This record gives sequence, C-alpha cells and structure tokens, in this order.
Amino acid sequence: MLPAGVSAEDLLWPPEGDDPLRYSPTWESDEEYISDFTYSDICLNAFHYSGKFVCIMCSTEMRNAIADYKSSLRIRPEIIDENSESTLENIGAVAEIERDSEDEDAENGALNAGFIGGQAYSVPEYNELLVNLMNSIFADILTDNNQRILYYKLPDIKEYTAYIEHARNLCNAKLTEASPDERLALFLNVYNMMWIHVTHIHGPPRSIWERRKLMNCSYYQIQYHKYAPHSILDGILRSNRKGLGTLWKPFGKMDGRLPLILPTCERLVHFALNTGTRSTPPIGTYNCKTVREELRENARETLESNNMLRIDAKNRTVHLGKVFKWYANDFGCTKEEIIEWILWVMENSVSKKRTVLEEFYHNGEFEVEYIPYDWTFNGQMCEKK
Repeated sequence: MLPAGVSAEDLLWPPEGDDPLRYSPTWESDEEYISDFTYSDICLNAFHYSGKFVCIMCSTEMRNAIADYKSSLRIRPEIIDENSESTLENIGAVAEIERDSEDEDAENGALNAGFIGGQAYSVPEYNELLVNLMNSIFADILTDNNQRILYYKLPDIKEYTAYIEHARNLCNAKLTEASPDERLALFLNVYNMMWIHVTHIHGPPRSIWERRKLMNCSYYQIQYHKYAPHSILDGILRSNRKGLGTLWKPFGKMDGRLPLILPTCERLVHFALNTGTRSTPPIGTYNCKTVREELRENARETLESNNMLRIDAKNRTVHLGKVFKWYANDFGCTKEEIIEWILWVMENSVSKKRTVLEEFYHNGEFEVEYIPYDWTFNGQMCEKK
C-alpha cells in the first residue's frame, strides 16, 4: 500500500530532471509510518536526508536491509511491529552498523520477566516499596555525590535481589488509575533502576549503536505494555515528544500507552535521569506526593555545580550543559527563555552564580556556549585490587 496519489514509478524512477527529494511524507509517529507500508510488490527505504526523505530500494532490497538492521541493532520484530520503540531513519547506512555477539537474553523478553504474584498494586503502594528498596541499594552502590555506580556490589545486596522480584510485579501496577504526579515518580524510579539492571547484566554500552540498542530494545513489562528507556523518557516523561535522533513521536494515535503520558513535558526530568555517563546528575529516588519538589531541588543542586552551569562574568558568557541544546524545545528556543527557567529553578538560591545570571538576564547582553558532554562510563563493574 502506497500513500494516495503516489505510484511505484514516481518513487523508484523519478522523471528525468525531477527533484528526487520532492516526496516528503507527513507521518506524525512511528505507528503511522509503519502502517503505510506493506512489504509486498514495492516498498520504501525512507531515511532522513536534508529534512526530506529519499526512496531508493525495491521490496526485496528493503526486506534484506531491514533484516540486517534488526540483526545488527538486535531489535526484536515484536518491538518493530508495535511501532513504538524504534525508527528506521538510518537504514540507508545499514552496512555501516557495527555488529556484536553479546548474550541476547535481554532481547528475548522483558528484563522483569518471571513469576508474577497475584497482588495488584496502586502506583503509590508500588512506588513506596520501590523507593525503600532503592534507598537501601543506593546507600551501598552510589558514590561521588551519587553520580557514580559501583555495579560490582549488586550481587551481594539482598535488597537488589528483592528489587528484581519487585520489578516483576510492575505488571500488576494499576497505572490507569494513577495521577500524573504518581506516574511521574514511578517512571523516574523505574527508568533509573532499569538502566542499572541492564548495565549490570550486559555491561555499559561501548558505542553509539549499543547505547541506541539499550535505549530502544531493553524493556520492562509494565501493566499491559512494554516500556523501553526511550518510551519512558520521550513518551511518558516528555509528553510524547520526538527524541534525539528520531523522526517521529514514540507513541502513535492508537498506542495504548498514549493515555498515560504526562499532560505536559516535565523539563526537570533532565536533571534526574541516570544516563550511564559522567555527565549524569545526582541519582535519587522520587516519592509520589513530593516528586515535583524533589525534582526541583535536584535540579537546583545540579545547576549550583559546574557540571550543567558555569558563569564567565568577565566575558559575559553562560556555559550550559548540552542537555539545553539537545532538548531546546523543552527549555525554550531562545537564550532568554532558558535563563528565565534556570532562574526559576534557582529561585531560593543566594549564590553568586544566580546573582550574576540574573544581572545577565535583565541586561540582555550575554552569550551562551555549551559544556562538552562527558560520555565516560559512570560506573565500576569490577572491584579494584
């Protein structure tokens, strides 16, 4: 099935002199993109190029490319078919995707697969138990201002074993009955623990492709649906916005997870999530009743440090973390909007940094530069001898 008014000849053999980039689809989500294509007589290889799409492959080539792409990224067919955890924008470069031979257990099913108890949990009930376990685990494995993780300690921590059991009961969490703040707290905690869980099993991602795989392919079963880190961050917490390197929203119009997204994008989550890198903000736990206050306080502490915000008063320059550039649509597309939001987060601060920043904001004469992101792994897998 091709989009209305488009023939196979139009796509594969554009008339001489015609612009090969003239065809620009208008899909709003992965779901709409996938549903427009059936791998029959003709199919499309669509990838992002100069803001538009190029169609270059016949159906056989397309099927082979998709098979290679799935294999190299180890994306499960059921995830692709759900139209939610992955996009195909880079399929034109499939030959360049690096391959590996790691254990594929995580891709064979949910990380929290296993025996599930019969008890149903409200989100506040489930999250309270989760926070108690996380606090005990974090007391043993977090160091360096809660930004570094000692993974090698996990096997000896009884609360981590209890967490693995508790994670299985996410299938019994009544998400549909939860308030936005309750969902916010739960998904923040689940995201951070899922990252620790999958890293403990497979080790840290060693390349951009492994990081992409971790974000899109590792998942928990939560109530009725699968949730990968990407679908939690960009789907739930950012209120169904396009993520980095993706062309469409995570959840399509018919996706069962769409009703669970936050009403608006919560910008503070960017200062709460474990990214597996040295640029990770302090990792904490979040309670259903106080999650907004906890998020704001964590963001304030992060901005008071030099990891996300530095002020060069002499040269009237504000140095911001890369997150402000990567997620500019979340924070505001002008430097004034970003600084205004930072001042709100630091409202109760009496630091010199905030005083200088406020003067910059009211004067209007300042430049913005970005602090290099430190992709170094923020954990330790083995105990040093």
